[in-house]
Amino acid sequence: MTRARNIMIIIVALGLLILGGCEPKVDETLIGQEVSAKINSFKNAVQAYDVEGMLAFLDQDNFSLTITEDGQSYQGLKDLATLRSELAEDEEKQLRWRDEQGYILTMALGNISLSNVSKAGAIALVPFEIFEEANGIDRAVTDSGTMVLTMVKVEGDWLCQEMVNDFKSQGGIVLSIRQITGFGLGGSILK
Repeated sequence: MTRARNIMIIIVALGLLILGGCEPKVDETLIGQEVSAKINSFKNAVQAYDVEGMLAFLDQDNFSLTITEDGQSYQGLKDLATLRSELAEDEEKQLRWRDEQGYILTMALGNISLSNVSKAGAIALVPFEIFEEANGIDRAVTDSGTMVLTMVKVEGDWLCQEMVNDFKSQGGIVLSIRQITGFGLGGSILK
């Protein structure tokens, strides 16, 4: 009877070890689609200067933005309260430009690549270009670079917890001589 009991304990222990190590496989394709959809909704909000849409992309409890140029930090961390204030302060001007001056900002995204993918988070690397145009001003690339987004899944929704916008210097116009507000995306042709 002791031998049968010992065999039973070994079988149960092996079963627990096997089951304990069997975590469901992460569906990277599905996560990629969900994260890409959130990033594209952010892009659409930027293009329309929809403040609430831009903020909805962010983790409201834990968000930071860093703006860099060619990998060099421009202004350190920007918290959500500062970002919210800057976006709200710029909103009237941004919408007036669109209405009165035919201003159009187009944000073109390159291929979104993910790393460190899990059910709870992922890092997204997103190349971008900003095109701007307005009445009497031809369409031109005014910003380009890469966004590095730390995405987290919070209550079933993918949110950006950390954003690093790394700009490439454009034709000698460097960030250090530009006034950067919000995410730093566009708005340079009508200043």
